[in-house]
Amino acid sequence: MTKLLVLITFISIQLLPFSSINAQKVKIEFPSAALIEGFSSANELWPVLVDANNLYIIQNDLYILNRKNKTSPYLLYCKWENDLKEFQIRSSLRLTGDDPNSSIGIIFMGQGQSKGGFIFEINTKKQYRLSQFVHGTLNYLSGETKTNGWVKTSALKSKSDFHILEVRVANKEYDLYINNQLISSFTELTYKFGKMGLFIGAGSKAEVDYFHVYSSKEKEKEIVDSAKVFLNLMDSIGANDESAISSHANEENINDAIEPIIEESGNKFTEAEKEQNDTEDILALTEAIVKFKTQINKLQDKNEDLEKKLKLMEKIKKAIITLEKQVIESNRVNDSIRISNKELNKFKEIFEDSDNKDIVIILSKSLKKEKLRNQSLIKENKNLKSAYHSLKDSIAIIDQNLIQLALILEENNITSPFKETNTTDSTNTELSENEMPPNNLNNSGVRDDKEKKSEKAEKNANIVSTPKPEPEKVQVKKAVKRSY
Repeated sequence: MTKLLVLITFISIQLLPFSSINAQKVKIEFPSAALIEGFSSANELWPVLVDANNLYIIQNDLYILNRKNKTSPYLLYCKWENDLKEFQIRSSLRLTGDDPNSSIGIIFMGQGQSKGGFIFEINTKKQYRLSQFVHGTLNYLSGETKTNGWVKTSALKSKSDFHILEVRVANKEYDLYINNQLISSFTELTYKFGKMGLFIGAGSKAEVDYFHVYSSKEKEKEIVDSAKVFLNLMDSIGANDESAISSHANEENINDAIEPIIEESGNKFTEAEKEQNDTEDILALTEAIVKFKTQINKLQDKNEDLEKKLKLMEKIKKAIITLEKQVIESNRVNDSIRISNKELNKFKEIFEDSDNKDIVIILSKSLKKEKLRNQSLIKENKNLKSAYHSLKDSIAIIDQNLIQLALILEENNITSPFKETNTTDSTNTELSENEMPPNNLNNSGVRDDKEKKSEKAEKNANIVSTPKPEPEKVQVKKAVKRSY
């Protein structure tokens, strides 16, 4: 009976650290690192595939996934064999493509050849989905049919950030986490253990930063081993020295007897606790790396913004230089104007002087008088020009009338009173040369040649003897010239 009580006390002490975490279903911790994959280099655990439908490579400490096929997803199983029934998966990943329907996730409890397993995935719309595939058919365990199982969650950040997907499994209970926030729990009794891996949606591009698996198996084994050691020691004490136990039957002697055993167990507990602390440090370091990478991405975005601002500042700097040149030119012009104003101020002072005010007034009046006189002369000149043109038009009309009159007189054999003018002579001469003369018949009806010759001689004599008067229009022109 005493052995049983001590054993129960010892086991309770050993299990105490695992009872401190308060989760929805899974209440144990996973201190032992079973698989730590940081994708620092290519290895045999993860498929590297390049073909028409797939591009999966390990590069720059990332597992880069590109599912080119836009009609079906792809399962990437890790070739690490395990039989873990209680485990924790933590993976940091993000989507990088532009397809709004792309998705990335993790596989757990995979039964191989698509016979069965679970898929926990996220998309670009800040949604998650839990599915179970059975013989290649997906059954949605989350959400509704109309949303294809997708559920909105505030745990997801922006698309450019890495997201931590976490699955905790114990006693066929399952807890799902996104970025350390519990989002769903469920129970499933079918699977005992299974394969793990990654899920990439159709037409999706993604990057995986790490894939870690932790287990409680080593801790459980350590507790059992410690209990076995304790029982073996108790059996050894009972078999070799029963009299010692009977002589120390009181409580004080029992405590003295089991104290070395508890001390040994305590040392093992301290080592286990140390290992647990190391595991917690690894988890903390992993989360710190994710945070640093997120900060690096944000800093890169800020750097791009700063580069844009720098380019804008360069443009502004060039504009400032141009403005400075314009200011310098404006200052030069202002200096020139200032010098001119200084020179003009001298004349202003001269004119404002009392002794020179009369001269300025006289000059101003004379200038005004000359302006008025000039305006009067311009007006008079305009009137004279108008009169000149009127007279010129009148003379032209008179000349036309005289020509017509001379023609009429010539036709009627009447001597023109204007034959002394150049206009009339030229007209008569022209008529005598180009037209037939008027009929001048005697009583017998025959033209008298002698009379004709006598009349012609008389005309020529009159033209020679008569002086030519000065045309009136010429006198008008001379008068106009004198008016200017």
